[in-house]
Amino acid sequence: YDAGDKTQVFNSLWYPSADYNLPVLGIDLIQFNRKKHLVVVDFQPIHQEEHHHTTKYEHLLESIRQSYPSLQGKMSKKFYDETQFFSRQMLFSRFETKTEETTTVEASSSSDSNDVVSSELMPAFQQYVQTYLELLQQTPKTPVLAPKVLERQQAYDTYSAERDPAARMFEAMFGKEWADKFMYEFLFSMSEPRPTEQ
Repeated sequence: YDAGDKTQVFNSLWYPSADYNLPVLGIDLIQFNRKKHLVVVDFQPIHQEEHHHTTKYEHLLESIRQSYPSLQGKMSKKFYDETQFFSRQMLFSRFETKTEETTTVEASSSSDSNDVVSSELMPAFQQYVQTYLELLQQTPKTPVLAPKVLERQQAYDTYSAERDPAARMFEAMFGKEWADKFMYEFLFSMSEPRPTEQ
């Protein structure tokens, strides 16, 4: 989503074929007013327990996450329960980058968060995506589990459609009807339809 300097959103969800009993790769990279950033990158589990997936994966992410301290934050419980559809190795961060108006003294600070994007976010993002591709390549298909995988992917979509805070932003910009259709029929297209308000 491109709203110029006001808002930039890169959102991507990678659902493996139902023949692969694996997590969803979830990516949210959001920038507001060219300086405020919200970052979420995760192998989002479709099962409550990691070992219910065909291949364990959190150990593959742990060393990557530990290398990037700025991406080890905790999300607010306002919208999501971290124990549902999120792994313990989720990359999460909120930070502000310096703007062109920043003074020379401020810009020279050792804590300048402009570096977070290039030195932490981009390499961590690339490593998570590469690790996910390798996980797909190395995991055997389990067609017998496909109905259960689809059921859990649908549960993921329904949970996400009901709670994603982006819905409020879209509703404010495009209206409730458009936002609901976008969330339930496009972004999370396997979700159960939103209950009709009386």
